[in-house]
Amino acid sequence: MTKRISWLAAVVAILSVGAHESASAQAQRLPDPIRTQSGYVSGTTIGTPEQNVRVFRGIPYAAPPLAELRWKAPQPVTPWSGIREATQFTEMATQSSDVVNEMLGIEDGEDCLYLNVATPARRSNERLPVMVWFHGGGLFIGTSSDALYNSYRLPSNGVITVSVNHRLGVMGLLAHPELTAEAGTSGNYLLLDLIASLKWVQENIEAFGGDPDNVTIFGQSGGGMKVSALIASPLAAGLFNKAIVQSGAPFPGSGVNRADLEVNAGKLFAALGVSTLAEARALDPEVIVAKDNELQAANAYANWATAIDQQVLHGSPLDVIVAGQGNPVDLITGANAGELGQFSGMLGTYAQMLTGVQGAGGKTYSYIFDQLPANWRALGGGAVHSMELLYLFGDYDGTISPANWGLAQSGIGRSIPEVLQTPAILGDGDKQVSETMMALWTSFAKTGTPSTGRSVRWTQWTPETENYLSITETPQVMEGFSTFQPAAPVAP
Repeated sequence: MTKRISWLAAVVAILSVGAHESASAQAQRLPDPIRTQSGYVSGTTIGTPEQNVRVFRGIPYAAPPLAELRWKAPQPVTPWSGIREATQFTEMATQSSDVVNEMLGIEDGEDCLYLNVATPARRSNERLPVMVWFHGGGLFIGTSSDALYNSYRLPSNGVITVSVNHRLGVMGLLAHPELTAEAGTSGNYLLLDLIASLKWVQENIEAFGGDPDNVTIFGQSGGGMKVSALIASPLAAGLFNKAIVQSGAPFPGSGVNRADLEVNAGKLFAALGVSTLAEARALDPEVIVAKDNELQAANAYANWATAIDQQVLHGSPLDVIVAGQGNPVDLITGANAGELGQFSGMLGTYAQMLTGVQGAGGKTYSYIFDQLPANWRALGGGAVHSMELLYLFGDYDGTISPANWGLAQSGIGRSIPEVLQTPAILGDGDKQVSETMMALWTSFAKTGTPSTGRSVRWTQWTPETENYLSITETPQVMEGFSTFQPAAPVAP
């Protein structure tokens, strides 16, 4: 009965919208609910009267990877009747740590193949550029079901944002001989999920006012690694044309031969006391993850990685990109000044990527982000890992995600304990940097050129000068990206 009432409501809503408007105006207005290829979805509106966007949370882009679909390529969504209320975040993927669950108060589970859409479009024919976000957390933890990534401030700059959840760790990367025999290859389910989400964008985003021919993928930390892998994957060809990699270079060795991963799977199955794939698929996912954690802690094998399987990946992402054999893109790469001691070699790896992309004809830009609240800098702090996300997604006043500000505070506090007792004092400079960064990223998504007009003209990276944009309250283009050294911290 509920579905019948919802379906009737959908039909009535569609027929009655704009009863006093012309037929063409009715056709152009962005409707609610919106019809996707699998069924109608209804969202909600967030923001302010001056800046607001329609948000749709928890839209399935593939079937739940449960039971016999565990460790299989993502399968099509079963269409639904009626209206799907897309107003709540879904569970995050089963993962190897509870740290994100505790930070955000979100449960995890295998039924995780969902995405979130935020659109500022007022008409269905606007064809706005699309920015698809892949969250950080290595390849093992994290979620896009986070208020920070789904705020109204970044899309209010004239882009549609899509944030994606997907399988992680052993549930998303396991390669096993029986899986290979079943499907011709195994592993890389994480990447196949991301590719399925980009295919969903191609098939559905126009209904949300987006342009499927103008798609930028972007991600930070592990999300940057995912972006790099998609640049290198032939299965992602034609699904995007621009990419942004933040603090997540495809370090050498980020792709592992499938056969080596299959050996690790044999060790895991033996430790679990199972001998067949069917038995492993019948286990509770938490049991699998717990045993996987035990084996990694005992150095039985290394972390799971993307597999060089000659289908999803024909080589390590870095090697493919450096050879100019990746998907053609314009590219932004960069890092935070306060994290470079933690990630040795990141800038040099970026320089290799930029050279490969430029050699293939893409435009290339690099940056160093060095902004943080002034009172934390006064205590000797720096722009630590993930700090730029608070500015990129517009939380310049601390109202969107106190949890992520707390994460930044603890990141600085590990080396400067005084910061742990010092709440951030956010000022006009923080808002200015945030608005500049949002303008640059969305300008790149719109045109392939990151610019704010007269105030910031970000010149391209070249091997000769290694131009980069220093993102601070006074942004400026500088030289020597791969040899950048952060300034010594100010003594508190």
